Amino acid sequence: MKTVVSTKRVLLTGSNGFLGRVVLQHLLQAGYSITLGGRCAPLGWSGDFVQFDLTNPELLRKAFSRSQEFDIVIHAAGTLQKDCLSVNHVGTRNLLSEIGHRAAKWIQISSAGVYRNDYRSVVTESTLCEQITEYEKSKWLADQEVINGCNSYVILRPTMIAGLGMKGSPLRLFAKFVSYGFRPEFREDACLNMIHVNDVAAAVLHFCHPSLHDGLHGELILSDDIFLNEVIEIIERSLSISQPCRRIPDCILKNLAGLGSAIGIQSFNKRRYAILNNTARFHADRFRSLLAGWPLCGSRSAIHQVCASPTNIHQQ
Repeated sequence: MKTVVSTKRVLLTGSNGFLGRVVLQHLLQAGYSITLGGRCAPLGWSGDFVQFDLTNPELLRKAFSRSQEFDIVIHAAGTLQKDCLSVNHVGTRNLLSEIGHRAAKWIQISSAGVYRNDYRSVVTESTLCEQITEYEKSKWLADQEVINGCNSYVILRPTMIAGLGMKGSPLRLFAKFVSYGFRPEFREDACLNMIHVNDVAAAVLHFCHPSLHDGLHGELILSDDIFLNEVIEIIERSLSISQPCRRIPDCILKNLAGLGSAIGIQSFNKRRYAILNNTARFHADRFRSLLAGWPLCGSRSAIHQVCASPTNIHQQ
């Protein structure tokens, strides 16, 4: 990405996270003036840092007691854990209450999980929202706080974010299967909804650019869907599998998922099978119309990165 010498001041939350670290690298390369915010600064960070806890309004108030103005707030902080409602939803509301009026532009990192997905449809920004999990609900509620509390905002809703350093995901599950000598066989139209972490960062940087006027608002899906059988083939090549893998037909996977549900296994049950045997497409055409040539890195590159070493596959 070309360096942009910018006087715009950016507040970035979640810089210790998988996506936040990559967004920070892109911001530094582009020459932005950056302040990081959160419970602790990233290791080795020597720039501006504001310490706060999103779930503690008093600490937020103290952290921003001095009049600090930001041209852009990039809110990438969040959690998948049990406290997701307090962190993702209430935390966003607390942060907006304290500094929302000080930011000319708010960039919210949400999730495509907020949309209704029957695993057999086409999902766009106009698809009705229907959250199932507590995490999805927390992201949807956080989005509503931004919509109601900001004059200038963009909400980015990526599907599964993949790349070097990612945590547990279907992609790791597939890689483990292949590394153990098994090849899951899915329907020809089964699809993995994912996006490279660098492509999400590129979308964030697009809306930070000094040439982009303030006053925008809207939601955007970020995805680079890929067929599951191609995913398995890429993993096999990446891991240099010399011997043919033992194939696991789709009907056996379905039966195993049914057994998992019957005995209470969370890692592979009927819901997980439905997610893996998904044929829905998450169209990112709206954002592609804004940034020509995007995605820049692509899901195939993310798969290669995850398979770069056995450690990446088997780490928890």
